[in-house]
Amino acid sequence: MNASDEQLRAIIETIPALVWSARPDGSAEFFNRRWLDYTGLSYDEARDWGWEKVVHPEDHNRLVEHWRSMLASGEPGEIEARLRRFDGAYRWFLVRANPLREESGAIVRWYGTNIDIEDRKRAEESAQASELSFRRIVGTIPALVWCASPEGELTYVNQRILDYTGALLADLAQAGWVNFLHPDDVQQTVTMWTTNVRTGNPHDVQYRLRAKGTSCRQRTGEK
Repeated sequence: MNASDEQLRAIIETIPALVWSARPDGSAEFFNRRWLDYTGLSYDEARDWGWEKVVHPEDHNRLVEHWRSMLASGEPGEIEARLRRFDGAYRWFLVRANPLREESGAIVRWYGTNIDIEDRKRAEESAQASELSFRRIVGTIPALVWCASPEGELTYVNQRILDYTGALLADLAQAGWVNFLHPDDVQQTVTMWTTNVRTGNPHDVQYRLRAKGTSCRQRTGEK
């Protein structure tokens, strides 16, 4: 190994990720020390297609099929999958691979990284659970409940609003909710809502809201 190769290997070993390379047919030929230490496999155990044994059983077929599709297309790609740690625990990784081509365009090697995203996945799962809990709670509130973006665009309405108006969220979005106000209440309601969005101050406004199959009924809107 010459000085240039030693320097390259030293650089690869300092990358904060699991790094590997594979032959054009997809069989692995190199793993950095982080990869081997994480999985607890020796190079001989992981080489060629031995690395498959550390992929979570539920992710195995999906990962292998994705890898083979990349090999067939010759295009770079990425996929998320769980990899087994040396102690038997599984963590989520973002697996990325890019081909190295010679001047003729033929692929001579694939280079890849596995980046730990376990914390991100846990945060996503927590956010999804919180969102589900929020929707369940809101669904039990005996009132018409909605949410809007900082710019004032409607982003959520509870089922009671949809049932009351007989509308879809798409009908209410993009200021479509104005169409369900009594004509005499539109100007005042829109003016106060526009001011509310601009200043960020709360306000109350009374308006008549059209119910499904009926005339408009008076409502108090708290924003």
